[in-house]
Amino acid sequence: MAGGPAGSDILCLQNSFADLMLVVGLDENTGLIPELSGIEGEGMMKNLFYGKFEPQVLCAVSSNNMMHFFPHPRQDFEYPLQQLETKQNLFLKSASAYNTLDCIPKSKFNRATHQSRLSIRSTSVTPGAISRHMSMRRPYASLKKTTYVQNLASSQQFPVPDEVIKSIQYFCFPDDLQITEQKADTSVHFLVLTDIHGNKTYATCITFYRPYIIEKEYDGSLIPHLDLSGDNSAVAPDRIRCYIPVCCTLISKYAYFETMKESLSYMVHLIETESEDMYTYIKLFAHRLTMTPTPPPGRVAIEFCIHDMSFTISPSQEAEKQVIDIPLYLPFLIFPPDEILRILSAIMVENRIVFIASNYALLTVIMEVYLK
Repeated sequence: MAGGPAGSDILCLQNSFADLMLVVGLDENTGLIPELSGIEGEGMMKNLFYGKFEPQVLCAVSSNNMMHFFPHPRQDFEYPLQQLETKQNLFLKSASAYNTLDCIPKSKFNRATHQSRLSIRSTSVTPGAISRHMSMRRPYASLKKTTYVQNLASSQQFPVPDEVIKSIQYFCFPDDLQITEQKADTSVHFLVLTDIHGNKTYATCITFYRPYIIEKEYDGSLIPHLDLSGDNSAVAPDRIRCYIPVCCTLISKYAYFETMKESLSYMVHLIETESEDMYTYIKLFAHRLTMTPTPPPGRVAIEFCIHDMSFTISPSQEAEKQVIDIPLYLPFLIFPPDEILRILSAIMVENRIVFIASNYALLTVIMEVYLK
């Protein structure tokens, strides 16, 4: 084990299953940022479902630190929250957690009554030393100008480089962020990030859609408000019901693609059950996944539980080889046998191979299968 940031009394693991969770998208704090400049209130309202928007990194969560970047960067001092061990397996109380986040506004479209099933216990976290800053775009009310705000993420606080946090949104939404009129299916894709030294980190991205009501403000800007009403009744003419995608990205030194996919899928299932508790579940899963060790090579697997679901981390067979946590039969479902032989022959004679796919979710998995 190793210590966290300066002043932190929370331990972190060197061989943790996951290193960092990033949340990417748009919300009440960012507003809507169109990809093309010059598009303002009324025009954006009419073309809401046809335009493209620039996603932003909303927050980053490691084993001992959580940073929110909008509307201004700040550390969440209520993280990590600890789960009470009760017979009912109750979750953390999100309402109390939100009370400590002055810049996360309550939705204007809350349910009439919200019966909380959750309990809370918090531990104090001393903020880490701030060593350097990085830039992040956000719109002001008019959406005519954009500015850069300084955020507090630093390599001393998070186990991944700042450059990854600043650029990950382009990999989470390679086709840019698009707002939909109907709720789209949840999707998963994988990434392999390689630095200039050839070191690889692996990321699993799950994209799901949350209900929002877009409201036109007095200055012409469009602000999304989370829709917790639970109905599809008509709204005022200056409002539009829609769904905005959110991408949760889990970054790890280990290629546990399927296990990360299963854990993130379960997290999204819980979020969609209680949409207002999204950040509570993100805290719970991020802390558990970043504080779970990976097994050493051999025959010993590690099983961990989150709520009422258990997950198994399998070991690699040899110390020199990466774990295989992807279905190796995938190429046989996509390529005919003669194409598979041609690809294997090209690999053996060290020819360069370029994979092209209409579904980018397949690219990383297929290439990793051949590399294994």
